[in-house]
Amino acid sequence: MSGQIYISVKKTAEIVGVNQRTIWRWVGSNKFPAPSIQTGGATRWSEQAVRDWCSRNGRAA
Repeated sequence: MSGQIYISVKKTAEIVGVNQRTIWRWVGSNKFPAPSIQTGGATRWSEQAVRDWCSRNGRAA
């Protein structure tokens, strides 16, 4: 087990400090990482990838 934590779009948006729709818009325009997991209606991001993105883009995480 990798120890990786995967989070929902809701939690992702909370960490980044934007609306869920903004996350999807950014993903669509390649401004934000695509989800790490998409299976059977579950879409998840790596929490570490989200926090790393925040660090690189001046967002409080």
